[in-house]
Amino acid sequence: DGMHICGTAQTAIRDIQANFSNLNITLELYNTNGTELGGIRGFHKMWRSGAQAILGPDSGGCSIPARMAAAENIPILSYNCEETVVSNKKLYPTFARTAPEDTHFAESLMAVLINFNWTNVSVIYPLNSERDVSIYNEFKSRIENQGFTIAFTETYKTPWSD
Repeated sequence: DGMHICGTAQTAIRDIQANFSNLNITLELYNTNGTELGGIRGFHKMWRSGAQAILGPDSGGCSIPARMAAAENIPILSYNCEETVVSNKKLYPTFARTAPEDTHFAESLMAVLINFNWTNVSVIYPLNSERDVSIYNEFKSRIENQGFTIAFTETYKTPWSD
């Protein structure tokens, strides 16, 4: 769930209000449990409470809440949405994300390898979901096709694993 971002959000709110005293920002939490239905329920709760912007939902289905936010012209910023479809600004004009689409992870990492002339790499990545495995497999395929070598691979679990 997104509870691990609350401290960061509270710090950001304090900083914004310190610089823009005319803004009144409050943080209202709703745990979506990383599910699409949870995201829909969370959007409805926030919308009914008069939210003017929404942070979230987490992974697990952000396209429907993002579409609902577009219908109500409410900005929605997701910190962990991996869905590619929400990048379509015609369908999701009020949606923004802080994490790249899954398809961009491998491209970004390849650019770093090429920039630093690294040919042998070690990879340590979380093993929390099929998404993590998919991202690793895409990266592995791309770098091996370009002549790079993975010298070592290790996985780990986080407290919020599926």
